[in-house]
Amino acid sequence: MSIDTEKFDLHNNVAATECEAASGTLVPSVFLCLVLLYSLFLTQIISGTFLNRGDLDPTINVTADASNTANQAFWLMLFIACLIVAGMRRTPILRHAWALWPLVAYLAWSTATMLWAVDPHVAWRRLILQFCIVGSVWLSVAMIGNARRVRRIVLYVLFVVVLINVAAAAVTHPTALGYAGLFGQKNELGAAAAMAFIGFSTGLGAPLSMERTVCRLGFVMSGLLLIASRSKTSFILAFSIPLVAYAAAFLARGLRVRPVYVVWGTATAALIVTLVAMGSGVRYQDILKVLFGGATFTGRTDIWAFAWSEFLIRPITGFGFNGFWGVGTNSAATFSNNAFLSNILQSHDGYLDILLETGGVGLAIFIGFVTTTFGHCSRALRVRGGVFFLAISLFFVLHNFFESSAFRRFEPAWIVFLIVAVTVARMKPTRTRNLAFSDAWVPAC
Repeated sequence: MSIDTEKFDLHNNVAATECEAASGTLVPSVFLCLVLLYSLFLTQIISGTFLNRGDLDPTINVTADASNTANQAFWLMLFIACLIVAGMRRTPILRHAWALWPLVAYLAWSTATMLWAVDPHVAWRRLILQFCIVGSVWLSVAMIGNARRVRRIVLYVLFVVVLINVAAAAVTHPTALGYAGLFGQKNELGAAAAMAFIGFSTGLGAPLSMERTVCRLGFVMSGLLLIASRSKTSFILAFSIPLVAYAAAFLARGLRVRPVYVVWGTATAALIVTLVAMGSGVRYQDILKVLFGGATFTGRTDIWAFAWSEFLIRPITGFGFNGFWGVGTNSAATFSNNAFLSNILQSHDGYLDILLETGGVGLAIFIGFVTTTFGHCSRALRVRGGVFFLAISLFFVLHNFFESSAFRRFEPAWIVFLIVAVTVARMKPTRTRNLAFSDAWVPAC
């Protein structure tokens, strides 16, 4: 037998093995698709907010404490289904739990905050929902068992969502502020389009022709959605993060350090430059006006000032998990004597909301979760396309400064980051070019 024939047979055997493995992960792959589709698409259809984008509701903080049976039923049933299938497959669920200790610790601390929550009933309901979401993602990723396949699922679902929102332009009309597609408002579409754009930009040179085609078409369509949405924050993040991620990956490889050191080193340098600039007379309002066209950042600075003043009331423990906004008449915004604050359900800064809900303790744990995830991303950078995981992590961390998504129901940015965090945490800490959790990576069918 010739060498070429041996190589051909080996390639066929490897491909057959991968195809067999892919068929064995069909059910958990469907679970993961449902997780993504529900947060990115199905919930928009169920709520129907895109059909009636009216004025802001000044009573929203009072009425938002009501339960949503559809959401509760979906996530509870999905979590139970994941548990049953994982049990039947005898999936090792806790093998890599140590790598996700900050996530476990944050959920544990959130459970402890039930003791002093403003409205324990609402807080418990939202915390149980979060347990179901985290469990569904954790179990699905563990059963799939291959990071490359997880990445493809995320990209393909994002492509479907982008395609649907582009097609929706034929039946929906732009809002006064920008095109919102099937989302409630244009910033939500902008965030989803930015995630998609970032993901597709990291897969333009993927080894599979199908994946390359999806990424190239999705790259163009998500870019068009970004422009149409007129979401300045998402637009800036979408076009800058891929460059930052590739630069961080290049420096991490060249300096032989983990990307987390590069990321935090860059962030520290940026903070020093900002402090020096402000010390020389440059005001943060001037920076916001240059970047976003307004010194108040569309009212965010007023929200941040209010949220910070409330945080100082309970700086260590917070008001309880998801226990500040939307907890009925107990919501601080309802008696703030500010009509604008009565129309919102978040601080438009995820870190401020973590401080409000779980205090300084919760924020410290969450920073540990983010830092640990960046550290795990170094394993993915050793393979082609691994920049995807780092880029999505960067997007979540930066986007969370302007919109609250961390541990808030099933916000798309939070869901995708959670998938990435669990995936990279379960990757083997090896020096080989390996994307599998337990088996060597082989070409996909």
